[in-house]
Amino acid sequence: MTQVRFTVEKEYLCRVRLLGEDGKEVPKTPLGKTYGAGFNRLTASTRLRLTSREASPESEIGNLHPGLSLNTPNELFQITKAGLYTLEMQFQFLARLGGFDLSPGKVVCGSD
Repeated sequence: MTQVRFTVEKEYLCRVRLLGEDGKEVPKTPLGKTYGAGFNRLTASTRLRLTSREASPESEIGNLHPGLSLNTPNELFQITKAGLYTLEMQFQFLARLGGFDLSPGKVVCGSD
């Protein structure tokens, strides 16, 4: 198990993408556009309240934070017809590597 830190603010926590059966990206709703809007802007100087948990690669997202809830695909995307869709969600967690200090105000993160 490794200690991970993350924010529950959806602007930084995860980014989402929905693909239709044709492989094309489904447009996002205004709410969907907020998910991941700051994903690439998380830096050591970003002022966020971070939550710490012990986790492993097998940990389920819902078990990391009891209050964490995500919106439904219908709320995040402009789905106009029934069909088979692929939902992609990329989450961002910070973990202690070597001697890096992950205390608030000293967050170190890598780029994707």
